[in-house]
Amino acid sequence: MGRAGRSWIAGLIFLAWLLVNVASGQSNAYEQELKKGIQAAQQGDVKEAEKHYRAAIKAQPDSWEAHSRLADTFFLRARFQDSIPEYEKAHELAAAGHLSAEEERHLNDQLAIAYMIGSNFDKAIEVYRTVLAKDPDYPPYYYNLACTYAAKGDLDHALSSLREAYARKDKWPQGQMFPNPRKDTSFKRYAGDEKFEKLGREVGF
Repeated sequence: MGRAGRSWIAGLIFLAWLLVNVASGQSNAYEQELKKGIQAAQQGDVKEAEKHYRAAIKAQPDSWEAHSRLADTFFLRARFQDSIPEYEKAHELAAAGHLSAEEERHLNDQLAIAYMIGSNFDKAIEVYRTVLAKDPDYPPYYYNLACTYAAKGDLDHALSSLREAYARKDKWPQGQMFPNPRKDTSFKRYAGDEKFEKLGREVGF
């Protein structure tokens, strides 16, 4: 092999090394920024957390977790409209990832609730209907779907979903209290309604 050939191969090796190191540097920056964001969030400094999550996204734009955590910081500050695009992006990226059931449920719930709070009830309902087809025994989905229907003014569907939630009450996540519809503002307008009261007697709220 001539000198030119050896030089060409050496150039390829150097380029491969350079690409690997650039990728490694980006990965390290992502992990560091994500960790700092999580620590800031745990300390209650969501503005600082937002800064680090944005930096993590800059280092690794296809991270569903960074987008989801950034959305959480908006959600905690009642910036619900800002949270929606980030939850949507996280949802899109997560579809190709390997999420735990807990992570997927959190992401689905937060996206739907953000839609609901923004009065985009049909989008929230669409999310819940889609995820329930895949995860039909998770009671918070049914309960929050009931809240969405109630906020929309659709009592019949709200009560149907509420019944489904109570039918799976024993599967409610450990460490969390099952909500009382009578104390939930979503159902406040229905206090005293004959259908609402009848279901309350049947399922025990």
